[in-house]
Amino acid sequence: MTREIIIETTEHILFRQSARDSLAWCPRCGCQTRLLSLEEAASLMGVEPAVVDRWVRQGKLHLEASDHGFLKVCANSLSLMRARENEPEE
Repeated sequence: MTREIIIETTEHILFRQSARDSLAWCPRCGCQTRLLSLEEAASLMGVEPAVVDRWVRQGKLHLEASDHGFLKVCANSLSLMRARENEPEE
């Protein structure tokens, strides 16, 4: 007799917002989201910033300009990419 055990998990990413952080409009997502530096996005994903840069160039993540003109990663696209990676394969 064999048993199949299925374990489902849910992962949440918590972004703490400081006074200098603000929400910005991401036209690709069509919503307001927090913008992250490559280093912040890399830290959340457990990879090097160069990997996040590659994901941006591959179109997996959205890149937007902050109010100060710095290029930042859309936190919403990062969350969506992470969710897609954690989906079980059929």
